[in-house]
Amino acid sequence: MNPAVFVFGESGRMGQEVKKIVEGSSHLDYVGGFSADKTDLKPSRSPDIIIDFSLPATLSKLCTFAEQESACVLSGTTGFQDSDFQKLKDLGQRVPTFWSANMSFGVYLMCQLTETLARYDRFYQFQVEETHHIHKVDKPSGTAIIVENAAKQSTDTLRPTISHREGEVFGIHRFIASSVNEQLEIRHEAHNRALFAQGAVDISQWLFKKDPGFYGMDDFFKTFE
Repeated sequence: MNPAVFVFGESGRMGQEVKKIVEGSSHLDYVGGFSADKTDLKPSRSPDIIIDFSLPATLSKLCTFAEQESACVLSGTTGFQDSDFQKLKDLGQRVPTFWSANMSFGVYLMCQLTETLARYDRFYQFQVEETHHIHKVDKPSGTAIIVENAAKQSTDTLRPTISHREGEVFGIHRFIASSVNEQLEIRHEAHNRALFAQGAVDISQWLFKKDPGFYGMDDFFKTFE
């Protein structure tokens, strides 16, 4: 029997993308979802995997449901506070739990390159610039913050991030190194939401086989070293 997948934030843009991918997969079964317009959680069978693209306000419900079902949890929800991350880490003591602000493999690789370039603050000034669609609530975005954090591993001279909200842009992130005489940048552009949804589905299948713990993109990519 295929692993059963349940989606938190089912009615949202990302939830719909995840649902589409899971329903089209021959290796996974879609067993239901939860969104703000529903009053209860009724999967067609007990889920093995919960994929979360909802809101911080639903985190307690997510954690309770995951424990009841003994299902692993992959969350891409942004806007969490420190107390929310602690809840996820506590959940990880009981079921495999994964969080990342961005499920794109390209963004992860961008962060690795950013950390390297940021070492050269003797020669350059650095800044993160990001553009998202007008519906994006958090500013800077969760992805911009992880690029910032990658740079801060190597430098303490990072300028404040510039955030733009324009049209229906899926996501553009730039790490810019500038000097008097030149400028270079590391740039990532998402062409569609399916990029993030497919990443989430792929990682969730890896997570399903893991022991309880709190995991991130570093843990996933170590698999390929």
